[in-house]
Amino acid sequence: MTNIIDLKMDLPQSAAEIAELMTFMIVNRDTAGVANYRRIFGPQYAASLGMSIEELEQRYEELKPEEFDALMLSLSEKLAVSPEQFTVQLDDAGIEWCLIDDADNKKACEFTRHNPERFKASFTINPHEGADGVGKMEKAIQDYDLKAVHATSFLSKLEPVDLEYYPYYARALELNLPVFIYCTMNYSTELPADITRP
Repeated sequence: MTNIIDLKMDLPQSAAEIAELMTFMIVNRDTAGVANYRRIFGPQYAASLGMSIEELEQRYEELKPEEFDALMLSLSEKLAVSPEQFTVQLDDAGIEWCLIDDADNKKACEFTRHNPERFKASFTINPHEGADGVGKMEKAIQDYDLKAVHATSFLSKLEPVDLEYYPYYARALELNLPVFIYCTMNYSTELPADITRP
């Protein structure tokens, strides 16, 4: 079987992170930027927890906040993936190694320590940090042996050709690191759907 390299893998989430995401979707169902994600992905996410989105909304209305949080955490436990389980998933899919990213760079970098031969991290740029952000990028590259730089307009709300990105691109070029530009559409009502059009 041919081995595969996957250059865009989301970081596996803990039960607490899964519960937090679903709770956010339920609590903010009419909030600009969230409503479309809730409508498109909410039913599928809720079903993976064993309930419908409507049932989760009803529980949110009926339960005390701490009871609802406990319920969400309990339901999310079965979806959480440990580093060991993630490695098995890579094996099953024939993936030799993968590039992971997360909005929290430290979290992505720390995760690679579980299996540095299989998990490689990229640094997610925050172009709003300017020179300070470039310094953080350089430090993370040195400390964690990062393999790429990741630009995402979904987080920055800037087109990938915005000049605020250029110092990061230039430094990545000097360091001989590829830049992964997330260029798919998004469903946020706060952003143009084609903000990352190549």
